[in-house]
Amino acid sequence: MGVPHLDAQNKSKIVFTTRSQDVCHQMKAHKSIEVVCLSSEAAWTLFQKEVGEETLKSHPHILRLANIVAEECKGLPLALITLGRAMVGEKDPSNWEKVLQDLSKFPAEISGMKDELFHRLKVSYDRLPDNVIKSCFTYYSLFPEDLEISNENLIEYWIGEGFLGEVHDIHEARNQGYKIIKKLKQACLLESCGSKEKRVKMHDVIHDMVLWLESECGKKKNKFSLNSDDFWLKESQEILDLKTANKMSLWDENVEEFLEPLVYPNLETLIVACDKLKKFPSGFFQFMPLIRVLDLSDNENLSELPTGIGKLGALRYLNLSSTKIRELPIELANLKNLMTLLLDDMVFLELIIPQELISGLVSLKLFSICNTNVLSGVEESLLDELESLNYINDIGITIFTTLSFNKLKSSHKLQRCISQFQLDKCGDMISLELSSSFLKRMEHLQWLFISDCDELKDIKIKVEGEGEGTEMDVTLPNYIAARENYFYALHEVYIDHCSKLLNITCLVCAPYLEELKVEDCESIEQVICYGVGEKLDIFSRLKYLKLNKLPRLKSI
Repeated sequence: MGVPHLDAQNKSKIVFTTRSQDVCHQMKAHKSIEVVCLSSEAAWTLFQKEVGEETLKSHPHILRLANIVAEECKGLPLALITLGRAMVGEKDPSNWEKVLQDLSKFPAEISGMKDELFHRLKVSYDRLPDNVIKSCFTYYSLFPEDLEISNENLIEYWIGEGFLGEVHDIHEARNQGYKIIKKLKQACLLESCGSKEKRVKMHDVIHDMVLWLESECGKKKNKFSLNSDDFWLKESQEILDLKTANKMSLWDENVEEFLEPLVYPNLETLIVACDKLKKFPSGFFQFMPLIRVLDLSDNENLSELPTGIGKLGALRYLNLSSTKIRELPIELANLKNLMTLLLDDMVFLELIIPQELISGLVSLKLFSICNTNVLSGVEESLLDELESLNYINDIGITIFTTLSFNKLKSSHKLQRCISQFQLDKCGDMISLELSSSFLKRMEHLQWLFISDCDELKDIKIKVEGEGEGTEMDVTLPNYIAARENYFYALHEVYIDHCSKLLNITCLVCAPYLEELKVEDCESIEQVICYGVGEKLDIFSRLKYLKLNKLPRLKSI
């Protein structure tokens, strides 16, 4: 109220604080400064001030324990102040140790945490615009503290859970998911991590608040089960009635002790991540009638799926990426509601996919099998089965033979579905020729990876003219006349171990490219070949460039 308009006579400045970036935009702030968490030194100074010198010096062990408690706050001033005030006068080291245990399990039970910390942070949650975004935010309760998760994976979970409604088009759902992530970051409830901002994480104290919210503000501790270490796993079995849990994630080295066939009548989500896990007990999935999301990815020693997995009739999302599973059971074809099947990075052995398994997944919309070897001869039939699916619209795939690539070039339907494409070990391919109509149909291609194609010399775009039989080679100087955005959605390109490849001039038709990595290509002298004096508006959005082991490279 009463903020005067700034002009030459009125030199006033208004400084305001907000927990929402949207407010900065609406107020037309000339400068926005993010208030970051305190450094370790500043955090410790603030915590000492709140606890008081008398308490900290009352016992030799307390100073060390107080340091650990302060570190748990990860620099958040409100948490430091709240915990510091709660510990004033606590001169018994055992009470400090109890607080550390409570911080790892039930932080809301610490004095002041609910009223002074969680209820204040909850304002940001309450102000989220709708229940869809709130559900997407609290879903983070299933992941351990400090876990960085890719935007793509998080959105795929949300699709599987049904948070984004009845999904008809995966690409539209992804866009909706990216908007939600943006809103959560603008509200300072999620933060980007990594130089490429493709992953997100959550501050530990915000994570504690999410756990509190998911337990209905402390009223129901058994609504979900999160197991981040062995101590918590054993404690949770004693405290929680797991039969009532509707979401469960197990992140523990000794999780095999816990995986016994039990009745989980309410379980809708199960995430298991354990390096030592080799197999599930027989019949483990027998009594999970409602399960919709099953993620077994990154279990690097998991070699087989248990019998009975085909009885999970409600399953919508199944992720087996980065496992040692060698053969998919044919009973998976019974999963008539499965929308998402992820089989990426199963690189240890050739994956056996029984014939008619994929075509039996009649609801499948998202399928990815990138960087995974399939049994010889399976690749062509896999493409045929994918083409037969009525609702498929997002595919990530690796092609190993020229025959398979030609089959892909003959299928307009598959071309319109592919978002991630890898060409790997195609030893008989000398020239990769792509027609302009082919590339226009590949409208969703975001990620292109060409690797270990030892005979590949060039990548050509053939621009089809209006007259029959007329075409133009974009790799020649007259490609300038054909500067259409053929790679309209392409954001990432990786090329490695292509010893005879001369250049990748075709990328002049990828105006939105953000990431380019070229490695171990010993014949490349120029990345882009073009004539003297020609000005090309290329790489204008490039954020990340890696050129490595290119011994003949003269210019970019």
